[in-house]
Amino acid sequence: MANKSATSRNKFKKVLSSKTPYSFKNDGSDVLLYLTYIKFLNSLQSRVDELKEEAGSPENLAIFYKQAASEVLPKFRG
Repeated sequence: MANKSATSRNKFKKVLSSKTPYSFKNDGSDVLLYLTYIKFLNSLQSRVDELKEEAGSPENLAIFYKQAASEVLPKFRG
């Protein structure tokens, strides 16, 4: 399990460095960014599950993700 986690973190570091002009030192800031991203995804999925339950739908629909993103995203913007 630890190896998979390390692989995910390394993959995230590579993607992060390819998508942003900023460079990250080995001070843990990239790990903090990764954990914030994971927290965002968990919050998004939780809100989608709530919306799905409220609507009585058995499926995750795109409309649920759009609505959840509009509600969750402002909390994670700096």
